[in-house]
Amino acid sequence: AVWDARARAVLRLLSLDESRSVAPGTSGGVQDLCWIHHASGWLLASIHGPSLLCIWETSNNPRVLWMFDASPEYLSCLRRDPFDDRHLCALGLKGFLLSAVPRHDSDISLKEHRIVCGAGDVAELQRLEKDISAPAPAPALAAFPLFAARLCFSPLWRHILYAVYPRELVVFELNYSIALSVATLPRGFGKFTDVMADTDLDLLYCTHADGKLSIWKRKEGEQVHLLHAVEELMPSIGTVVPPPAVLATTIWQSESIFRNIDKQSQDLAHMQSSQSMIFDTKSHQNMYQGTMTYLTSISEDGKIWSWHLTFDKSVSSKKINLGTSNHSDAGTSNPRSNGLDFTIKD
Repeated sequence: AVWDARARAVLRLLSLDESRSVAPGTSGGVQDLCWIHHASGWLLASIHGPSLLCIWETSNNPRVLWMFDASPEYLSCLRRDPFDDRHLCALGLKGFLLSAVPRHDSDISLKEHRIVCGAGDVAELQRLEKDISAPAPAPALAAFPLFAARLCFSPLWRHILYAVYPRELVVFELNYSIALSVATLPRGFGKFTDVMADTDLDLLYCTHADGKLSIWKRKEGEQVHLLHAVEELMPSIGTVVPPPAVLATTIWQSESIFRNIDKQSQDLAHMQSSQSMIFDTKSHQNMYQGTMTYLTSISEDGKIWSWHLTFDKSVSSKKINLGTSNHSDAGTSNPRSNGLDFTIKD
């Protein structure tokens, strides 16, 4: 269903069963959604069941424009390219990566890639497939709730995307269809469950099955990311009852939009005053100062949490504070390296 949040009403009801003229419920549940742009307007992409990718027309005549069955792959998530709003990628649990761009003739331009998964992740998925108890049309999340595969595009580097499997973080280049680097999860860490790229800084935020948040920083001059800090999104409050699990986390875009508007305004003023088009793009000493990134997460008890990461310029350009919107202290943890220093508040 396409929902209008302001009117609190359903605008469109999209039924894949009716579109395909099959029995209700046989197409499987919806795994993920993603908006993409087309000459006729915005289209909605969706993953149904374990392997069916659909693109919908959601205007006056809602219908399925295009379908792609990726079986025997298990499709896990969809993401839109920040550099091209027509372009999306779908990632599968076994390393299958599909790149799709709608064309003007209502057809789709497709390109298939393969991200080689680690031996440990491959073995675990094979074992889970043997023990699968979910019905055949179940989406990947229902069939394999303990095995996650997620991706996100880099908002700073064109054609670069980041993919996480339970024990690996992969930097992948789409043009050459090659993995530029692979980071293996250290011992003692909960499995990766999602990855998010900061829209302004060369940082990645990864969530883990044990409720922790890890922060990764790109090594200068390379597409290699190093682990710099780990924090708890759901810190223990000193009781024997474990904290609720984190179901999903997302990064806000609004702060980045306002910062970019401010930067463009400053650049324009600089151009008008100096009549020069040359800017210093190599100065990173102040890139962290005065910036703030917001994260929102939902936990299994139904609560929504708002977290903010602030960079404390009064102490150091690399001093970062992670906390919730109520700002009451809950504890401090030690960073994994000297690169970024994190404290957490709750």
